[in-house]
Amino acid sequence: MIAIASSCALTATIKLQINAGVGRRAMTLDLDHLSMVNKVAWISQMIYYFTITFVKLSILALYLRLAPKGRYRIAMKIIFAVVAAQGISCVIVSDLSYL
Repeated sequence: MIAIASSCALTATIKLQINAGVGRRAMTLDLDHLSMVNKVAWISQMIYYFTITFVKLSILALYLRLAPKGRYRIAMKIIFAVVAAQGISCVIVSDLSYL
């Protein structure tokens, strides 16, 4: 459910980007529109990484649920932790890239 909700939020930010002027020449936009394009792109990028991470985690949760007991289950938990850490780091780095 989180992946679906964040995907809808990502779609909404794309609509905001189009309304702000993404796709038009930068020379034709005034400074207010350029500022808005940058803000919405920043928000969209963070939501994108958040969405991708939760899609990956939901697939891994399915594999974990279907996994038999043993080494495979342990490996899935390790991969789950690595994907979660990678997703958190991507969101943080994308947040810091616009400072």
